[in-house]
Amino acid sequence: MVGVDERMNHDDLRLGACGLDCRSCYQYLLPTDAAVQEKLLPWYREMGWLGEDEGLEAALSKRMYCQGCGHREVWWSADCRMALCCKWEKGYHNCSQCRQFICEKYAGHIEKDERYREGVEYLKHLIRGK
Repeated sequence: MVGVDERMNHDDLRLGACGLDCRSCYQYLLPTDAAVQEKLLPWYREMGWLGEDEGLEAALSKRMYCQGCGHREVWWSADCRMALCCKWEKGYHNCSQCRQFICEKYAGHIEKDERYREGVEYLKHLIRGK
């Protein structure tokens, strides 16, 4: 996984509403990365989302991947409260643009997952850079 300091230096950063770098997300990489496919497709089968004889083509046709939270047709978690609030209700590019950052929608994720803590640090960096 790309560290926060490294991500801050990329001009072509794929940024989710929450500050995550989409380029390190398995669901975002699924259509193009064979190593990710080897990890995710068996998990999809274990979860019962794909049949034993189904592969990448079925996963793509079922939209079991993500194009980033800015693409409402194909995104991993259509009920992501952060993306719904930030992108679709408020029209922001990311949560750092909101006066309520860090809100309760985001705070719960910070406690559960290191990636979201990294995302918060990146968004704080964006705020400091203004």
